[in-house]
Amino acid sequence: MATQHEELDPSVLRGLGVANQASMKSLSEHVYEAFEDEEELADSFQTGAVIRQRPQFTRIPKHDVFEDVAFMVAEHLINVKMTPNWVAYIFGNRYISQEIKQLGLDEKQPFVEDIYDTVDTSSWCKKLMNGIPSFAEKILKKELPDTDLPREWLQFPVSNDSRKGKRKSQEDRYISMPTLKLVFPDTSRSDVGLFGVFDGHNGAECSTYSAAHLATEFNDVLKQNAEGKRSLEESLQTSVVRLEHRLFVRCDKEQWRSGSTAVVMAVDNDEMSFAWLGDSAAFILKSSSLCQRQVDKIPVDHSTSNKSEAERVEADGGQLLYIGGELRVNGVLNVTRALGDIGGRPMVSGAPEIKTLKRSVDDYLVLLVCDGITDAFDNENLFQIVEAFVNDNPLEDYEELAQYICMNAIRNHSEDNVTCIAVYLKHPAELWKLLKITDSEDEEEENGGSLQNSVDDQSSRDSEEENKENKHE
Repeated sequence: MATQHEELDPSVLRGLGVANQASMKSLSEHVYEAFEDEEELADSFQTGAVIRQRPQFTRIPKHDVFEDVAFMVAEHLINVKMTPNWVAYIFGNRYISQEIKQLGLDEKQPFVEDIYDTVDTSSWCKKLMNGIPSFAEKILKKELPDTDLPREWLQFPVSNDSRKGKRKSQEDRYISMPTLKLVFPDTSRSDVGLFGVFDGHNGAECSTYSAAHLATEFNDVLKQNAEGKRSLEESLQTSVVRLEHRLFVRCDKEQWRSGSTAVVMAVDNDEMSFAWLGDSAAFILKSSSLCQRQVDKIPVDHSTSNKSEAERVEADGGQLLYIGGELRVNGVLNVTRALGDIGGRPMVSGAPEIKTLKRSVDDYLVLLVCDGITDAFDNENLFQIVEAFVNDNPLEDYEELAQYICMNAIRNHSEDNVTCIAVYLKHPAELWKLLKITDSEDEEEENGGSLQNSVDDQSSRDSEEENKENKHE
């Protein structure tokens, strides 16, 4: 089902930056670009440029150290150094693999029920972050192996964006891995992509934990299922349940009172499996969307307005109270399922709902979004925005679609953090062919009202200052 890049015309491949393998930037080339602006690169290595980083956690259980720190480093590279996700992920994993001995650990520790040994990271976190330039130097000096972008990373072209928006803090997190092979070279399923949006509330602990640990749980489940006895849907469900269990333990031991909604997609050549808790959403754009003029929503929200969910909450001993004009579980949350939120159990359930769709030739694009997007746009608006982006931008800018959606949500008065992952199920050129308005269609649009009335056409000219102001720091 998935389009194979080698079958495409070289001029189209240039839209993905893969016209030939030699022209692709390696890990070391991206690292050089990320650090070259720190005054003089050589000086930053010698002096050790200071990176200001507030520790996310003052202590970490040993079985969580590897993923917590790898994700923290990756976030720094994505949000501060503006590196591509694949560079950030592999840099973070390699860095913690080298530095983990500073915590008195010889290797990554497995999760064992009823064992909760912790390490103090309050001072080590600062030392770790300030060691990033020195690690970058080792990559540039070829003291560590260089890496090219794995071809499998291109099997699901993707666009990601996450912004603080009008909130005082950013509590959204996301994971975007078109293949597991980059971070897990021994994966049994390099053909599977994993994507997820985690919308935190009352703090970012649970959304951060979920984004940091889901891929490891999912890969472990796939490895245990090497003989193929478990379906993609079962593998995703099992990994989310295991993630929720580990997070529950962490919340209980560390007295976290935050939570996170989630929407996750695992996709291969044949099918797409979705898991969700709360009101984060997934949409699919199909060829039929052109006639319907809207995208199709996949999950049904786990919210107090959902009759079956409301009945479950009351059956579990909860109450639905009107607070601020909306129903809330025990007067607190307006969602009925979430990761974390252990103080609200069992009324606020941690059980994911799952849905699997067979892939077809009609599938073009999947959007995973937080409620900061759906509060601003309905299914029809989202289709119009994607269509407007395609008609306002060249194919080479396909990676900017998520940013376009997020920026328009902020302009459309979204009051929340905004996060979007746009996963292309075909080569992006196919979406451009589907949605590009021809000259004759353009004339009809002018006679009947412009599509741009619903979309701020200034999105394609966002200033650098505006981008940095809203970007997650």
